Amino acid sequence: MKRNILYIALGALLLTACDSSPNDTLVISQNANGSSGEYWEYECSCEGVLTEISYEETRNPLNLGPGYSQQWTFAAEAAGEVTIYWTAYESGTDISEDKCYSVTYIVDEDMHITEK
Repeated sequence: MKRNILYIALGALLLTACDSSPNDTLVISQNANGSSGEYWEYECSCEGVLTEISYEETRNPLNLGPGYSQQWTFAAEAAGEVTIYWTAYESGTDISEDKCYSVTYIVDEDMHITEK
């Protein structure tokens, strides 16, 4: 039993360590819930600095309920500054003002993305 727990802990540690992305991409995940109509959308303050290159919806294998994760991957397109405004929805169309937020990112000349 102790050995199984150790293997599970080591596996989780390895998966976490392998989940790194290069400096020229940005991965953002948000929790959502299909049955209550909770989901996220974003808007960028300007075009041409970051570009969305993929979007996925995933479920944790141990999650048997309606919850899931929305995951966006952005790539650096050009040097500059951009703010991503995140809008949280509930009940399908209602904006949840208390959950909405924004984050500003800087893309340097080497296409490295950092949070401001």
